[in-house]
Amino acid sequence: SMSDLTICKGSAASLTASATTNCDEVAYAWTGNLTGNTVSVSPTATQTYTVTATVSLPADLHNCTATDTKSVTVNVNAPSVSLNTLNNVALCEGEDLNLTASLNGSANGNVTYAWTVPAGNSSEINTYTLNNITTAATGNYTVMATATQSLNGVTCSATDSKSAQVTVNALPNVTISGSNVLCAGSTTRLTAEGGSSYLWNNGHTTAALQVTTAGTYMVIGTGANGCSNTAETTVTVNTPSVVLNDMADQTICADSEAELAATLNGAATGDVTYAWNGNMTGREVTVSPATTTTYTVTATATIGDCSATDTKEVTVNVIPQVTLAAQNATQTVQYGNAISIITFETNGALSVVGDLPEGLSFDGVNRRITGTPAFVGTQTFNVVATAENECSQEQTQISITVENNASIVLDNANQSVCPGNDIINIQIHAN
Repeated sequence: SMSDLTICKGSAASLTASATTNCDEVAYAWTGNLTGNTVSVSPTATQTYTVTATVSLPADLHNCTATDTKSVTVNVNAPSVSLNTLNNVALCEGEDLNLTASLNGSANGNVTYAWTVPAGNSSEINTYTLNNITTAATGNYTVMATATQSLNGVTCSATDSKSAQVTVNALPNVTISGSNVLCAGSTTRLTAEGGSSYLWNNGHTTAALQVTTAGTYMVIGTGANGCSNTAETTVTVNTPSVVLNDMADQTICADSEAELAATLNGAATGDVTYAWNGNMTGREVTVSPATTTTYTVTATATIGDCSATDTKEVTVNVIPQVTLAAQNATQTVQYGNAISIITFETNGALSVVGDLPEGLSFDGVNRRITGTPAFVGTQTFNVVATAENECSQEQTQISITVENNASIVLDNANQSVCPGNDIINIQIHAN
């Protein structure tokens, strides 16, 4: 007798028949026109095979035959599995990859999975996931499904595999150029680069964006491959401010100095510098103008490249050196005659030192001395011109000489009279 066998589908079973006989020749005939005591069979399904053994006696032994038939069953263990096609996938860098293997119909047996991937860890379930994917993950992804089944102690398996091409596209390198510091009241231009189309967080879709206010500006740039990346920049607005107090005008004497100081009206915003006309700098300056001069100071408050200014003026009045010139300062007159009017040219205030000679009068408003001297001889005196604020003085000497050239005439100087008679009045007068 022969024992039944179990094989895996696609495998071969070796069947052997043996006969017990005293004959030398035994012929074996198997199902399927197979001959020989040992045959190899590869059934695709469970099948029973029959073998007939025939022995023949020679003719001299009456030419007779004898046969015997036996059967053996070959059980076929046929697990099966079939997978649906995996679709190719295109992703952007940073996205998650999710592949799922699905059965095409029902499988025979217990199904397990194995993934072969270019990067990352493999998976032993029907799904494969790779988070935050990089361009290094581009390549072919293959899943193999294995169906395993046991029958009569024989374990068999069947496999099927499918592949998908995964392409990971790089993100565009999106950047924002342009100044991110804005002066109050001005505009800055931000320009997005690295993509083929753009969307700003304020809705604008152009690469260039005009900005007038502070804030954070973000742009999404999309490349030709459909992948997007973001960039952002924060724009700050600098608002420097400065206000100067008015300055009181000053008056100084010629050849003197004036101290000028700029003061702030309240606190300034930013770093403050001061510039005066005449290439002077600093909050306080010392000036010595030769003539009355108006000075201008500009205060500049600076934050970064932004600035604000305020300007004030102050006048330094210069009192010039006093000058004094006299006409007819020295003269000679005859007694009893008026002097020639003495006049003065001056830029100061006039005064007489001491007392005027008798007979003369001083007119400071009209700047002159007039009168008829009541003396004989020469008298001198000084007239002083004094500048405003007594900055300077100048004086000149006045000399008046009065001559008396008259002759004395006596009327009736010589006369004869009798004793006891009065003389004729003698009269004295000058020529």
